[in-house]
Parts: sequence; C-alpha cells; structure tokens
Amino acid sequence: MAISPAGMTEVPAGQGVSLTPVQTKFNAAQTALGGGTNNAYFTPSYSDSTNTAQTSQPDIMSMVNSLMQQLTGRFATPEEIQYLGGKLLAAEAANPSHSSGSVTYQDTGIGFGKKGQTTNASTNVGVDPQSFLTSLIQGTADARSYGAASKYFDLMQQSDNKFRSAFSG
Repeated sequence: MAISPAGMTEVPAGQGVSLTPVQTKFNAAQTALGGGTNNAYFTPSYSDSTNTAQTSQPDIMSMVNSLMQQLTGRFATPEEIQYLGGKLLAAEAANPSHSSGSVTYQDTGIGFGKKGQTTNASTNVGVDPQSFLTSLIQGTADARSYGAASKYFDLMQQSDNKFRSAFSG
C-alpha cells in the first residue's frame, strides 16, 4: 500500500499515486513568483538616510581647549566653550550627510535571482568640527594678538641667534 502526499490517505496496492494536484499548485505558485515585479524576493530594494552628526560635550570641551591653547595661548573660559560648542552643534544640525542606495536582482535568464546592479550615493556635507572651531577661534582678537606676539617673539629669537652665531668662535 502506498501513501498519497496530497491527502496522506492510503492508496490500494497496484494503483499509482497521482501528484497532479500538488504539482499544479506548485507550478501556479512558481509562476506567480517567477520573476519581474511579481516576485517579492527579487524586487529592487532602495534605502535613503540622512545622518546628523553631533559632537559630544566632552569632545567639544577638549577640542575648544586644545585649539584655544594653540591659537591664543590660554585655556577657554566656560562661556567660550558654551558659545563655540553651540555654534558647532548648530552648524552640524544645519549640514547633515545624506546617503542612498539601491539593489536590483536579475529576474530572467541564467542569472535568475542573483544580485544585479548595486548603486550607492553619498553626500557628506557634514561639518568638520576641528576646522570649524579653528576658523571661529582664529577670527577672535585674542588669536590675532597671540599670533602677532608669537611672530614677534620668533623674529626676536632669530635675531638673537644670528647675533650669537656672529660672535661665536
């Protein structure tokens, strides 16, 4: 006695088992999902995202103090950190980075179901925190006077070194 896969009923010995109803349903499902836009597995996929990078408060404090030391010769005051940090966060919020992509699949022929064309596009217009803060600090009177004093000191030192080398032995 054989068992029929369709209804799982016993079939008397000597009679063949017909898979026609099951095969017909399978063929219909395969045809419905066969390819093109009807196939849920092979339709193109798209992604689109916008990312706003925000510098953390400890990073802002560290960068501002480091740049102030380099450009003005002193540490930043809490008010300066708050002001410059606010400017940086506002600039980052106004300039997000954007990325998008798509994936298509081959829906016919020998490569049926394989990944086809993939495209990715990225627009990084975000703000570089280091450069942004440097440009803000360089525009202050403290940075300009510190820069001028540093240049004057360097010139005096070079002059002194020339004077010493002229009288050394």
